[in-house]
Amino acid sequence: MSDWTEGYVTDVGYTFGYYRELNPLHAKIALQDYNVACPEVQTACELGFGQGISINIHAAASKTQWYGTDFIPEQADFARQMAKASGADVHIFNDSFEAFAKRKDLPDFDFIGLHGIWSWISNNNRRIIVNFIKKKLKPGGVLYISYNTLPGWADFVSLRHIMSLYMDDMADPKQNRLEQISGCVDFLDRFLSTNPAFAQANPFVRTRLQRLHKEDAHYLAHEYFNRDWLPMHFTDMTQWLQDTGMDYICSTHYLDHVNQFNISRDQEKLLNSIHPFLFRETVRDFMVNRQFRAEYWVKNTRELNKKEKEKILQTQRYILVEPRSDITLKVPGPAGSLDLDPAQYEPVLDLMADYRPRTLRQMEKELESNSIKFPQLYQAIIVLMGKRCIEPVQDKEDVSQVKQDTDKLNSFLCQQVLAKEDIHALASPMTGGGISLDIIDQIFVEISRQGNDSPQQWVEYAWQQLSSVGRQVIKDGTPLDSEEESLAELHLRAEMFMQKRLPILNVLGIA
Repeated sequence: MSDWTEGYVTDVGYTFGYYRELNPLHAKIALQDYNVACPEVQTACELGFGQGISINIHAAASKTQWYGTDFIPEQADFARQMAKASGADVHIFNDSFEAFAKRKDLPDFDFIGLHGIWSWISNNNRRIIVNFIKKKLKPGGVLYISYNTLPGWADFVSLRHIMSLYMDDMADPKQNRLEQISGCVDFLDRFLSTNPAFAQANPFVRTRLQRLHKEDAHYLAHEYFNRDWLPMHFTDMTQWLQDTGMDYICSTHYLDHVNQFNISRDQEKLLNSIHPFLFRETVRDFMVNRQFRAEYWVKNTRELNKKEKEKILQTQRYILVEPRSDITLKVPGPAGSLDLDPAQYEPVLDLMADYRPRTLRQMEKELESNSIKFPQLYQAIIVLMGKRCIEPVQDKEDVSQVKQDTDKLNSFLCQQVLAKEDIHALASPMTGGGISLDIIDQIFVEISRQGNDSPQQWVEYAWQQLSSVGRQVIKDGTPLDSEEESLAELHLRAEMFMQKRLPILNVLGIA
């Protein structure tokens, strides 16, 4: 591998994932939950943007001026194609972190984000990023960072060492990267089938290996096969950021904000007895065996005052983004799924089922007859955002100003979905971010946006598009072999799309 890569996988492209944690509006809601002020984000930066889906969706769907870099040329090129298609205010660079940090044409930022990349880069690049945050993030600015963490990865660290050695010493140099990775996973199967003492002492590695078989090979290449791969404890991260003026605020995952979904009452009681913050947070990671942290940090934290809190309650709107009939009252918990209280959640969901944006104060007033107190309402909204069925909404003026850019970006993405099959999000001017849609729904969006409202013609168009590239229709995770079965499934999907998804997508400004 040539020196410019610094040990990073560059011969295999990353996946086309969308990460809503990079949406500054989500940061605002999470920080509000911890009584911390969030700036009006006018300038934002994403370091290591991968294929550029998130940065382009957030640039097109908001008035924020975005900057970002990724040093893999093919990924930067695709990101530039999206930027050109949307016409949004986004500046795409193909620089290393070192070269990007030295640029003289960058503004100071209200928001800096990096998803996952921290775990896969060298300590030298980590130092460059830390210095960049220290220099370029404004006072009051927000940092989003996510990374593999310990203790959750402790049992896999040694197995990953074998994977790395296999690629150095055993992989067939005549094979391409993806073929070599497949060979490595097959070797791990043979290795664990011998029932080594390591697997007996770490039985969960077998489950991890089963998951490797199900993962996209492009994801595996970047997750496990870079030269540098370093899960770290939360205390290690705090040491990296200790000279930047940053304060850790909270997890980006809203369900993490509610103890009952993550730890037992005895564990909560023990945590409440621990006063040193770093020790308490570390003990909590061990309680849940955390393997991935996604965090918001703030430089020079400022608490919200009473007037600011009330303004948020009066102006910040929320909207239901999933069909009401599809939403269950269950959330994942430490011992399996937990049931939500129907008396607390069903009135909120029923109220929001008209897919009209509402503020918390409006909801409170409309739910007066249901005897739902404000703390219950507030927690319900946080939990439902954690379930990804409710999203925060931008100001009305912003929605109208960005609609043209999101339309153009979505048109481009829908045209790309057959070639780049793991693009699973389109941009919503309403939420300032992405909404998850699979390939078939995106095809239906594309044909409906052309003024065609016939489900029969949607089916014919979708079948023509899928057949043209040899793609099969998937039902319950299984590819359908016959045309008859495929068309029957597409008809079912078209009816569901028309009845359930299309009305919501119209409100969200996507369809």
